[in-house]
Amino acid sequence: MSATTAPATTDTASGAKPPEKMKKSWFPRISMAIIAALWTIPTLGLVVTSFRPLNDAETSGWWATFFSSEYLSNLTFSSYVEAIDKASLDRAFVNSFAITLPATFIPILIAAFAAYAFTFMEFKGRDVLFLAIVSLLVVPNYVAFVPIQKLYGQVG
Repeated sequence: MSATTAPATTDTASGAKPPEKMKKSWFPRISMAIIAALWTIPTLGLVVTSFRPLNDAETSGWWATFFSSEYLSNLTFSSYVEAIDKASLDRAFVNSFAITLPATFIPILIAAFAAYAFTFMEFKGRDVLFLAIVSLLVVPNYVAFVPIQKLYGQVG
């Protein structure tokens, strides 16, 4: 027996070339780099301004920080310290974790068990139940808020 290899072919009907033969254009790459830079500039401005004192932020633009050593030396964390102290963000941060972690892990755990059941177990009505679950994923969450609110209103 002899081993044979199939020759590399191109799709002549559509004229498409294999990916390794395609000419790489720099225009899309440069365009995307420019768009990405323009997209991140306002965010950079917000970050720089958050470290500037109020007086400096009111008198000059955020970009002046990069061109003047006076503005660069005035950068401070005082705005963050003041926000955390006055708004008690430390407690809000802990509350967010207390809500977010269970709200994330419990559905993932239930979904893992359900996926195992749908994959490896045979039971009556499995296909119908699976179709119902997948079709309910199409419905946005906020559509269910009105019926839930009415139900809570009836219960009191």
